[in-house]
Amino acid sequence: MLSLTDHRMTHITRLHVMEFIERDGMSEKKLRWMRAAMVASSLIWAGAAFGECRYSGSWRLNTFDVTLPATMNIAAAPVGGVLARSEIEYMALDASKTVACWSPDRIDFTITVQDGQLVPGYNSVYKTNVDGIGVRFVFVGTREYVPPWSAIGGNPNYPTSYYIAPYKVRMELVRTATNVASGGSVSLAFNAAFGAAGMTQLYINGRGTTRVINNIYFGGCKTTTPITNIRMGKEPIERIKGGRAAEHPFSLEVACGTNKPGNPLPVKVYFEGDNAAAGLLRLSERGTPGVAAGVGIALTSDRGVKLPFNQGDALTMDWNRSSPDGEVYRFTGKAKYAPTTGAITAGRGNATLNFVIQYN
Repeated sequence: MLSLTDHRMTHITRLHVMEFIERDGMSEKKLRWMRAAMVASSLIWAGAAFGECRYSGSWRLNTFDVTLPATMNIAAAPVGGVLARSEIEYMALDASKTVACWSPDRIDFTITVQDGQLVPGYNSVYKTNVDGIGVRFVFVGTREYVPPWSAIGGNPNYPTSYYIAPYKVRMELVRTATNVASGGSVSLAFNAAFGAAGMTQLYINGRGTTRVINNIYFGGCKTTTPITNIRMGKEPIERIKGGRAAEHPFSLEVACGTNKPGNPLPVKVYFEGDNAAAGLLRLSERGTPGVAAGVGIALTSDRGVKLPFNQGDALTMDWNRSSPDGEVYRFTGKAKYAPTTGAITAGRGNATLNFVIQYN
């Protein structure tokens, strides 16, 4: 491409110069000088087609060390959202500190992160040693850069776009899973470089560790009472009719992977089962021989609230104690036989109730 461009530009120049000489009678020596000047000009122009990058402003101070924040407190966010962010300015914004390139040269922004494992399915989010939390590094100039990033120069025939060097970095903690661990110290160290390929680079180095403080999420819950049998005993029909059936207490416990006894978390419970209404469970195998009729099992919390059978009405479980399995949350309720519809007849009075724990 260069030789073809040279030939075309030289040929056009020669025709122009010869016509000029014929009119003005210029010497051959002057002709050769003008040819050389015009060819040199065309070579410089053609050279731009092979790429060029230019800096403006001062790039002599080009290495910056960033001290990472001592702590970062996370807030509520959906999976994929930002739990916490911290911005650090490592130099003053200098709008004159720019880099511009013409195609095919390019500007690169690279980054190396300790361990350097990316979270699958996320853009430039790196794993940390806290489950459910990743980190993204965003560098800010008059625009935002999320390395690795690069830009190919523009058309050499036209003014190219230019980029202002970033002057601050923002660390973003990203929620990468439903379960988020209780926190801890993490390394957010990084080494980044910004500039035109093959030229002076701007180096930004992050140092230190950050303590992630989690007062919102925890690493999941597990039940410590998977099956609870409530012995209802025998109850006279007259007592059931009169609403005087004996109440039988029961409790449910779950252990949640966190360590915050002074800061209870929003653990809730609701129930599933063959119910006639809130707080009223139908008997199993009703309508079959040997099963009682006209009776169900009334269920309330220890505060007298009817047990909900939908998620929207879930009841809060109370923090009870710390244990090796985590923080234990407890729900206490009461069950008793209660009349439903129709005549009450004697028989078996069994029922099954499932509970669903809601957290995070």
